[in-house]
Amino acid sequence: MNLKFIAATVAAFGASAIAAQAGSLSPAVEQAPVAVMQPQPVTQMRSGDWTGAYGGLSFGGSDIDATVKPLNDLKLEGDGNSTGIFAGYNYQMGNIVIGGEFDFDATNYRVGEDILGSDSVLVESTARLKARLGVPVGNGLLYGVAGVVGASTNTVIPDAKTGLGADFAVEDGVGYLVGAGYDMRIGDNLLAGAEVLYHEFDDDVLNVEVTTFRLRVGYRF
Repeated sequence: MNLKFIAATVAAFGASAIAAQAGSLSPAVEQAPVAVMQPQPVTQMRSGDWTGAYGGLSFGGSDIDATVKPLNDLKLEGDGNSTGIFAGYNYQMGNIVIGGEFDFDATNYRVGEDILGSDSVLVESTARLKARLGVPVGNGLLYGVAGVVGASTNTVIPDAKTGLGADFAVEDGVGYLVGAGYDMRIGDNLLAGAEVLYHEFDDDVLNVEVTTFRLRVGYRF
């Protein structure tokens, strides 16, 4: 066999092996890690944020216009302050909140003091039963109310002031009310708000219109 041919063949194979070895020694190119976007959890709006019982205290004042029918429609005006308690329950359905509330006020409402003096009518207390309908607004609840109200008085106007030939007793009354309010949530449980109510009492003896404005602080259970 031709030695030159063998030598050339061996040399060729040797060069191929060296080239392959050199290729295998070159550093491997690392691929950049591919960022995988993880789906973010969808934040659900909590339902029932306003569902539950609550109670608290109220402080307010009043403006009163009264007509005494047996006294030739005598017009009386009055005002006064009140301190009370309230308790209720709300139930939220979507963006609507319905509920009921009871409140009791110890009142110092004087009516007709400018005319009757010390014999003016004194309203000693009121009690209300209210239905509420509201919507969450901002961090609070805007609501309207309607219901019934009872007022307690223990006043007798003497005949000298009435000219009726007898003393005139102002009896307890029952009327209706409408109004609106706003309760703002402070933290998880505290409430602060305000409420305006219009009341009307009307019977054979009296027609009385009362507007009250009250500040409220409460706690959600």
